Amino acid sequence: MLFRLEIENFFSVAERLEINFSLRVPDEDPHFAAIYPNSKKRAPKVVAVFGPNASGKTVFLRAIAFLAWFARDSFFSLSPTQPLPAFQFKKEDWAKKPTRLAVEIGLRSLFPGREAEAGVYRYGLEIQGQEGSVTKESLFYHPSTERKPFLVFERGCDGIVQGSDLFPIFPFKSETPPIFKVRSNASVISTYAQLGHQIAIEVHKALQTVWSNLLWVKEDLSVQRLISLFQKNPKLLEDANRELRRLDLGLLELTLSSNDLTFIHEGLTESIPWVFESNGTQSFLRSYPALWIALGTGGIAVLDELDASIHPEVLREIVSWFWDPETNPLNAQLFFSCHNILLLKELQKEEILFCKQTPKEGYTRMYRLADIKDIPKGEDFVRGYWHGAYGALPNIG
Repeated sequence: MLFRLEIENFFSVAERLEINFSLRVPDEDPHFAAIYPNSKKRAPKVVAVFGPNASGKTVFLRAIAFLAWFARDSFFSLSPTQPLPAFQFKKEDWAKKPTRLAVEIGLRSLFPGREAEAGVYRYGLEIQGQEGSVTKESLFYHPSTERKPFLVFERGCDGIVQGSDLFPIFPFKSETPPIFKVRSNASVISTYAQLGHQIAIEVHKALQTVWSNLLWVKEDLSVQRLISLFQKNPKLLEDANRELRRLDLGLLELTLSSNDLTFIHEGLTESIPWVFESNGTQSFLRSYPALWIALGTGGIAVLDELDASIHPEVLREIVSWFWDPETNPLNAQLFFSCHNILLLKELQKEEILFCKQTPKEGYTRMYRLADIKDIPKGEDFVRGYWHGAYGALPNIG
C-alpha cells in the first residue's frame, strides 16, 4: 500500500512537503489495511483531497500518477531527445532548483529467493527542470526482517546505473549487451524491462496496477478507448452493466459496437447513443475501469474530480467499495480529489487531505485532517470544514 509521498518544487508545490498516511489502528477497522502483510503499520484504503479551486489538489494526485508513469512507461512514451516538462514552481528563484519526488509503498518481495518476504519500497526521483533531464533515480527495499534498507539500484546525472545483488546489471534473458547507462528522460525500470531484465519486469508488472485519469492534464477516457477496454475485457463490461443497473434507475443495459456505446433504458423503444446519455453516467463509466482494475488487482486508482457530475449517493457507494472486504479483498487504494463536502461524514480524519494556497508566496500547502490537534472524538467534519475550522476554504470577496 502507498503510505508516504514527498513532493518538492513540483508545479504549485515549492518547499518540500511530506505526507505520511501510516498509522496504528485496530486490525478490524475496514477503512485501513496493513501496509504490507503482517505489518503493524496500516494505511487508509481511501484518501480524499479537498480544497478550493487552484489549491493544489491535482498536484498531489499528479505526483503519484507521474511517478508511476515515469517508472513504467517513460522509455516508450518519449523520444530519445525529448525533454521532460518543466515542473518547477513558477518563480525565478525556483527555476534552477531541481524537482524532487519520492514515494514509499509496502509490498511483497519481488526478488527471487526472497518470495516469503515483504517490506517497504522507496522510489525517488530528481529532475533538473531547465534541461528536462533526470539527475538522480533510486530504488531501495527495506524487508520487514532487516533493520536497514537495501539498495536495489541508483543512477546519477550521467545516467550510469549502479546495480546490486537484488538488481544485477548483467543477467538479461536476451543476448543484448548489458546497459550501464540510460537516457536522461527514461527510467531504469522501463529501460531494463524492455530488455528482459527479470526484476525490472516484476516491478513493471506491479506498476501496471496503478491507473489514473491525469498526467500533465486530466485525461478522461474517450469513447473509443472505453470500447477497446470493454472488447478486451468482457468481465469489465459485465460488471459495469451490473453496477449501472444498480445505480441508474431505469437503465437496462450498456451495449457496444465498433464505434459507439449505446444505452437501453426501460420504457424506451430505441437505444440512446453515448453523446445523448447523461453526463453522470458518462462520468461514472470513464472512471469505472480504473476502479475495477484497482479492486481486481489490489492496485491504486488515482482519479481527479471523481465527483464530477456524479450524485453524492453514487459517490458514497463508489468509495464504500474500497472499505468492503468483499469488493476489495486485496486492499486496493483510491486517491481522489473532491468538492462534495458531504462525503466528509463518511470519512475518518486519517483519510482526509486538505490543500490550500498561501496568499503571499502562492505555493501549495498540504496537510491531513489528522495533523490538526485537538479534534474531539465524534466531530462533525462537514460542519467543522464549512465553518472554517480546518482551513482550505475559498476566500470569496
